[in-house]
Amino acid sequence: MQCLKNLGAIRGWLVVALVSTFVAGSLVVVAVLEPEADGWARTPAEFGLAVAAVVLSRAALIRARSAMRNVRGKVGELRGQLVVAESALREQRAQLHEIGSTVAGITSASRLINEPTVLLRSDRRLALEEMIGAELSRLERLVLGGSDSPVVFAVDDVLRPLVVAQHAQSRSVVWEPSGAVAHGCPDALAEAVHVLLNNAAKHGDGAGVSLRVGEVDAAVEIEVADSGPGIPPELRPHVFDWGVRGPRSSGQGIGLHVARSLVEQHGGYLRLKDSERPGTTFILGLPVGVSRDAVDRRAN
Repeated sequence: MQCLKNLGAIRGWLVVALVSTFVAGSLVVVAVLEPEADGWARTPAEFGLAVAAVVLSRAALIRARSAMRNVRGKVGELRGQLVVAESALREQRAQLHEIGSTVAGITSASRLINEPTVLLRSDRRLALEEMIGAELSRLERLVLGGSDSPVVFAVDDVLRPLVVAQHAQSRSVVWEPSGAVAHGCPDALAEAVHVLLNNAAKHGDGAGVSLRVGEVDAAVEIEVADSGPGIPPELRPHVFDWGVRGPRSSGQGIGLHVARSLVEQHGGYLRLKDSERPGTTFILGLPVGVSRDAVDRRAN
């Protein structure tokens, strides 16, 4: 609204300047084409009017420029507010993206537990119940906000509920506990790996997913691989950009961007592995302990 008022003021002052300039010019033209015997001395009123018109034109231009500066300032403020709003919208979309995926796993596990026609072994039921509890706690922290301070944690404790959730959705994931210990935020790792597992399951054409964990130098590396058609060469350089997705994808192009951002915020890296084998392989790395040197080398 303020910008519209300033634009109206600019238009008004420009009109005043144009009219004043026209009046002053007209008087000068009359003086030149129809001079009196003693020139302007005979018409002091006309001379005064011409001077007043010039002064008014100058003042109107000054006011118009001032109003234009105000408009530019307001536009800058609006642009800043738009950037903040877009950032908040992205965060909300990313949060909804993860909430939807997490709820899907919880729902599938709950159905398995409560389905009377499905006979579950006691260890299988216990794993599903523990997964539901862990994912509900993570979901609560995601929605209400929780501490994202880096800690030393067991990677297996983060991956186990995610793998169980994938199995509950009838998705094949091959994984063996590694005993690896990483330094970072467990919830950030869980969300990033969750994105990678969901993408592999959706785009891997049902061929199964492998989840491998190992230590390389001073980094814990998590490899998520599928045997699907892979990512088109033209999309590989942009696969982590916001909104980028393949021609066969029904997603929003959000997950990989969020996953990489989360990992990098906590001292790690996420990259697409170059490989001649079919499918797609992502490598996620986190520091072991507090060492960062090896992590930085691997990221490059």
